[in-house]
Amino acid sequence: VWLSFLATVGDERKRETSARKKSMNVIGATVKQLRKRGIKNIARYNDDFEPRAFGDNFVKSGTAVILIEAGCASRDESKFFERKIFFFALLLALGNIADFQFSVKNISAYNNMPENKELFLDLIIDKIKLQNGKAAQIGIRNGKIEAIGDLSIYGSYERIDARNNFLSIQILPEQKASFEIIDKNGRVVVTFKNGIARFANG
Repeated sequence: VWLSFLATVGDERKRETSARKKSMNVIGATVKQLRKRGIKNIARYNDDFEPRAFGDNFVKSGTAVILIEAGCASRDESKFFERKIFFFALLLALGNIADFQFSVKNISAYNNMPENKELFLDLIIDKIKLQNGKAAQIGIRNGKIEAIGDLSIYGSYERIDARNNFLSIQILPEQKASFEIIDKNGRVVVTFKNGIARFANG
Protein backbone atom coordinates (compact mmCIF):
# COMPACT_ATOMS: atom_id res chain seq x y z
CA VAL A 1 0.00 0.00 0.00
CA TRP A 2 1.31 3.43 -0.97
CA LEU A 3 -1.24 5.52 0.95
CA SER A 4 -3.88 4.72 3.57
CA PHE A 5 -6.81 6.93 4.51
CA LEU A 6 -9.35 6.82 7.31
CA ALA A 7 -12.51 8.77 8.06
CA THR A 8 -12.10 8.36 11.81
CA VAL A 9 -15.08 7.01 13.77
CA GLY A 10 -16.52 8.44 16.96
CA ASP A 11 -18.10 5.37 18.53
CA GLU A 12 -18.02 1.56 18.48
CA ARG A 13 -21.05 1.43 16.14
CA LYS A 14 -19.04 3.35 13.50
CA ARG A 15 -21.99 5.61 12.78
CA GLU A 16 -21.86 7.85 9.74
CA THR A 17 -22.38 11.10 11.60
CA SER A 18 -22.37 14.41 9.75
CA ALA A 19 -18.74 14.93 10.83
CA ARG A 20 -17.69 11.52 9.56
CA LYS A 21 -19.56 11.98 6.29
CA LYS A 22 -17.56 15.15 5.67
CA SER A 23 -14.33 13.18 6.14
CA MET A 24 -15.55 10.37 3.87
CA ASN A 25 -16.46 12.92 1.19
CA VAL A 26 -13.06 14.59 1.24
CA ILE A 27 -11.21 11.25 1.20
CA GLY A 28 -13.38 9.86 -1.62
CA ALA A 29 -12.77 12.94 -3.77
CA THR A 30 -9.04 12.90 -3.00
CA VAL A 31 -8.63 9.22 -3.83
CA LYS A 32 -10.39 9.65 -7.17
CA GLN A 33 -8.05 12.51 -8.03
CA LEU A 34 -4.99 10.49 -7.03
CA ARG A 35 -6.03 7.50 -9.11
CA LYS A 36 -6.62 9.70 -12.15
CA ARG A 37 -2.98 10.76 -11.82
CA GLY A 38 -1.73 7.17 -11.75
CA ILE A 39 -1.21 6.87 -8.00
CA LYS A 40 -2.43 3.40 -7.13
CA ASN A 41 -2.25 0.98 -4.18
CA ILE A 42 -4.47 3.15 -1.98
CA ALA A 43 -6.31 1.55 0.93
CA ARG A 44 -8.68 2.32 3.77
CA TYR A 45 -7.23 2.01 7.25
CA ASN A 46 -8.95 -0.14 9.89
CA ASP A 47 -11.79 1.90 11.41
CA ASP A 48 -12.27 0.15 14.76
CA PHE A 49 -13.11 2.66 17.48
CA GLU A 50 -10.34 3.27 20.01
CA PRO A 51 -11.56 5.28 23.04
CA ARG A 52 -7.97 6.27 23.96
CA ALA A 53 -7.19 7.64 20.48
CA PHE A 54 -6.81 11.38 20.03
CA GLY A 55 -8.64 11.57 16.69
CA ASP A 56 -11.48 9.26 17.71
CA ASN A 57 -12.37 11.54 20.60
CA PHE A 58 -12.39 14.57 18.32
CA VAL A 59 -14.94 12.82 16.09
CA LYS A 60 -16.92 11.83 19.18
CA SER A 61 -17.26 15.54 19.99
CA GLY A 62 -18.47 16.33 16.44
CA THR A 63 -15.26 17.32 14.63
CA ALA A 64 -14.41 15.78 11.26
CA VAL A 65 -11.03 14.02 11.28
CA ILE A 66 -9.03 12.52 8.40
CA LEU A 67 -6.08 10.18 8.86
CA ILE A 68 -3.53 9.89 6.06
CA GLU A 69 -0.65 7.46 6.39
CA ALA A 70 2.29 6.98 4.06
CA GLY A 71 2.83 3.39 3.01
CA CYS A 72 5.62 1.55 1.31
CA ALA A 73 6.35 1.59 -2.41
CA SER A 74 10.05 0.76 -2.42
CA ARG A 75 13.00 -0.21 -0.24
CA ASP A 76 14.46 3.27 -0.60
CA GLU A 77 15.40 4.31 2.95
CA SER A 78 14.89 7.99 2.10
CA LYS A 79 11.27 7.21 1.12
CA PHE A 80 11.42 9.95 -1.51
CA PHE A 81 8.53 8.59 -3.59
CA GLU A 82 6.33 8.00 -0.54
CA ARG A 83 7.00 11.51 0.79
CA LYS A 84 6.23 12.98 -2.62
CA ILE A 85 2.83 11.30 -3.02
CA PHE A 86 1.95 11.90 0.64
CA PHE A 87 2.55 15.64 0.21
CA PHE A 88 0.53 15.61 -3.04
CA ALA A 89 -2.35 13.79 -1.31
CA LEU A 90 -2.25 16.35 1.51
CA LEU A 91 -2.49 19.24 -0.98
CA LEU A 92 -5.43 17.61 -2.77
CA ALA A 93 -7.21 16.93 0.51
CA LEU A 94 -6.78 20.53 1.65
CA GLY A 95 -8.18 21.70 -1.70
CA ASN A 96 -11.19 19.42 -1.29
CA ILE A 97 -11.77 20.73 2.23
CA ALA A 98 -11.66 24.32 0.97
CA ASP A 99 -14.02 23.54 -1.95
CA PHE A 100 -16.17 21.07 -0.01
CA GLN A 101 -19.06 19.56 -1.94
CA PHE A 102 -21.21 16.75 -0.58
CA SER A 103 -21.44 13.78 -2.94
CA VAL A 104 -22.85 10.29 -2.41
CA LYS A 105 -20.38 9.10 -5.07
CA ASN A 106 -17.49 10.30 -2.92
CA ILE A 107 -18.81 8.34 0.07
CA SER A 108 -19.13 5.26 -2.18
CA ALA A 109 -15.57 5.78 -3.39
CA TYR A 110 -14.44 5.80 0.23
CA ASN A 111 -16.41 2.70 1.22
CA ASN A 112 -15.22 0.79 -1.86
CA MET A 113 -11.54 1.23 -1.00
CA PRO A 114 -9.89 -2.05 0.01
CA GLU A 115 -9.02 -2.32 3.69
CA ASN A 116 -5.36 -2.07 4.52
CA LYS A 117 -3.97 -5.39 5.76
CA GLU A 118 -0.43 -6.46 6.61
CA LEU A 119 0.08 -8.66 3.57
CA PHE A 120 3.51 -7.49 2.45
CA LEU A 121 6.71 -9.31 3.34
CA ASP A 122 10.40 -8.63 2.99
CA LEU A 123 11.02 -11.98 1.29
CA ILE A 124 9.13 -15.04 0.06
CA ILE A 125 10.93 -18.34 -0.49
CA ASP A 126 9.01 -20.27 -3.14
CA LYS A 127 8.53 -24.04 -3.56
CA ILE A 128 10.95 -25.20 -0.88
CA LYS A 129 10.57 -28.68 0.59
CA LEU A 130 9.87 -28.75 4.31
CA GLN A 131 10.96 -31.43 6.77
CA ASN A 132 7.80 -33.43 5.98
CA GLY A 133 8.74 -33.49 2.28
CA LYS A 134 5.92 -31.18 1.17
CA ALA A 135 6.63 -28.06 -0.89
CA ALA A 136 5.55 -24.72 0.56
CA GLN A 137 6.33 -21.03 0.67
CA ILE A 138 8.07 -19.28 3.55
CA GLY A 139 7.47 -15.60 4.27
CA ILE A 140 9.99 -13.47 6.16
CA ARG A 141 9.42 -10.03 7.67
CA ASN A 142 11.72 -8.05 9.99
CA GLY A 143 14.07 -10.99 10.44
CA LYS A 144 11.34 -13.41 11.54
CA ILE A 145 9.36 -16.17 9.86
CA GLU A 146 5.95 -14.59 9.30
CA ALA A 147 4.09 -17.41 7.58
CA ILE A 148 4.54 -20.88 6.06
CA GLY A 149 2.32 -22.53 3.43
CA ASP A 150 0.35 -20.99 0.57
CA LEU A 151 1.34 -17.32 0.55
CA SER A 152 -0.41 -16.38 -2.69
CA ILE A 153 -2.23 -13.49 -0.95
CA TYR A 154 1.08 -11.88 0.07
CA GLY A 155 3.38 -9.55 -1.82
CA SER A 156 7.09 -9.13 -1.16
CA TYR A 157 10.12 -7.03 -1.99
CA GLU A 158 12.12 -10.07 -3.03
CA ARG A 159 11.59 -13.74 -3.89
CA ILE A 160 13.83 -16.80 -3.99
CA ASP A 161 12.94 -19.76 -6.19
CA ALA A 162 13.91 -22.74 -4.05
CA ARG A 163 12.37 -25.59 -6.06
CA ASN A 164 14.20 -28.94 -5.60
CA ASN A 165 15.85 -27.53 -2.46
CA PHE A 166 15.26 -28.40 1.18
CA LEU A 167 15.23 -26.79 4.62
CA SER A 168 18.05 -27.76 6.95
CA ILE A 169 15.84 -27.67 10.07
CA GLN A 170 12.19 -27.61 11.09
CA ILE A 171 10.86 -24.05 11.38
CA LEU A 172 7.80 -22.38 12.86
CA PRO A 173 6.16 -18.95 12.44
CA GLU A 174 7.46 -16.18 14.76
CA GLN A 175 10.89 -17.81 15.00
CA LYS A 176 13.97 -15.90 13.93
CA ALA A 177 14.68 -16.67 10.28
CA SER A 178 17.96 -18.51 10.88
CA PHE A 179 18.33 -21.67 8.80
CA GLU A 180 19.94 -23.05 5.65
CA ILE A 181 18.58 -24.04 2.27
CA ILE A 182 20.33 -27.13 0.92
CA ASP A 183 20.22 -28.81 -2.48
CA LYS A 184 19.55 -32.51 -3.20
CA ASN A 185 23.26 -33.28 -2.76
CA GLY A 186 23.33 -31.77 0.71
CA ARG A 187 25.23 -28.65 -0.25
CA VAL A 188 24.29 -25.34 1.35
CA VAL A 189 22.77 -22.99 -1.24
CA VAL A 190 21.63 -20.13 1.00
CA THR A 191 22.30 -19.37 4.65
CA PHE A 192 19.83 -17.22 6.59
CA LYS A 193 20.69 -15.39 9.78
CA ASN A 194 17.95 -13.24 11.32
CA GLY A 195 16.28 -12.93 7.92
CA ILE A 196 19.41 -11.92 6.02
CA ALA A 197 20.29 -14.25 3.15
CA ARG A 198 23.82 -15.13 2.18
CA PHE A 199 24.22 -17.15 -1.02
CA ALA A 200 26.92 -19.83 -1.23
CA ASN A 201 28.06 -18.50 -4.60
CA GLY A 202 28.66 -15.04 -3.13
